[in-house]
Amino acid sequence: MRFLPITAGLRETLGGLLPAHAFGAVPFDVWKRKIEVELTGSFFLFKAVLPRMMAQHWGRIINFTGLAAFHRTDALAGSTEQGMVGLTRGMAREYGQHNITANCIGAGGIETEEADGGLSFPPGARDPLNRWGKPEEMAFLAVALASEEAGYVTGQCVMANGGKYSLYDCNDPHPRPEARRERSLQPHRPSLRSAGCIAL
Repeated sequence: MRFLPITAGLRETLGGLLPAHAFGAVPFDVWKRKIEVELTGSFFLFKAVLPRMMAQHWGRIINFTGLAAFHRTDALAGSTEQGMVGLTRGMAREYGQHNITANCIGAGGIETEEADGGLSFPPGARDPLNRWGKPEEMAFLAVALASEEAGYVTGQCVMANGGKYSLYDCNDPHPRPEARRERSLQPHRPSLRSAGCIAL
């Protein structure tokens, strides 16, 4: 392949766990910090690499978001992760004329989530794939989106969650209450799901 990967790892930037909050209890400094790390950080990264992409008339932007962008979860997590989806789609529209694609991967139920201290979506009996996803499977998907062969794929959020979202949010209007309670108690912080990954 002819691209040089540049990866923005945002997981550790907040310097610790962000406890889950009801929206009314979210301190402004926590809200501001999360927005700055996950969205503003991506803004500066993209501004740095887009000139080179445009000059060579080729580029791949691959963002990571998570199930919080689509699943029922708290407003703090959902706002930035859905924001990453909007950022991805906007960049796909604006920079497609330069042969630059922009996509994101909506990962969920990955086996490193609990160790990372982020929102965790463990396997459930109703999942089509009732197991943890592997980091290598996310990496394979990222490499595929960065390839020449994926040049017609842009503006998409590829869901990689073992079928969790399609079942619970699309077909079941009432996801398991115990699962919602478990997730509401989980602390969260930016992780791989919220990082920006750019391939030149």
